[in-house]
Amino acid sequence: MSLLRTTRALVSARSASVRTMATASNTVKVHVIRGTLEGRDVPSTPEAVYTAEVPHGLSFSEVLSRVTPEASMSGCSWVARAGTAPAAVWSVDEGVRLLSTMADVPVTTETRVDWSYFRDLPPAWIHARLAQDASLTPAQLEHEFGRIATQI
Repeated sequence: MSLLRTTRALVSARSASVRTMATASNTVKVHVIRGTLEGRDVPSTPEAVYTAEVPHGLSFSEVLSRVTPEASMSGCSWVARAGTAPAAVWSVDEGVRLLSTMADVPVTTETRVDWSYFRDLPPAWIHARLAQDASLTPAQLEHEFGRIATQI
């Protein structure tokens, strides 16, 4: 290999390396864990646990809209948790709705999002109830909604 070819190869390799580093520093990893449709905590499919890269500084609500549970069933609701606290309610029909306790801040560090399946409870109702009491579980909400439904 000639000196000119070697130099070009090194310059090309270095340019690719610099582009990769620049891209990596402009993104943030989001670790996504999606509960199963049966409502169990442990995902049963490999696609239920994955890592996505999103642009650095994207708002939290926009991050959530990019890492949805990938469930296309109309009428089903999911709750996103950031840490231990509920952060948002998502459904195919209504999209992402942040809870008022969660600031829509730019995401600048590695983040984990856990999606829990809340069955076919209405997303607006779940959102309102979690805004009042963030400690409610899917089973508690389902029981409460069932009591309300029988009174109507």
